[in-house]
Amino acid sequence: MVTNLTNCWDADRLQKWGQPVLMPVIGQVLDLPQATDRDAGTLACISAGVQRGAQIYRVRNVKAAAQAVKVLWAVR
Repeated sequence: MVTNLTNCWDADRLQKWGQPVLMPVIGQVLDLPQATDRDAGTLACISAGVQRGAQIYRVRNVKAAAQAVKVLWAVR
């Protein structure tokens, strides 16, 4: 779990190498085993990642993620 959280916080360094920020740790942090219940956690990690320069994400709810990124870029 620590490694995945570190990846989220080190997104600025990872994106220089073109690496996606993968966050399977969300289910562990929120204690939600079903991916369909973790959209809020995914959006929170996307927000943290955008602030740190991440550009590549793997998400389940593409529409919600795209809307979140669009708003984050608008208010940045």
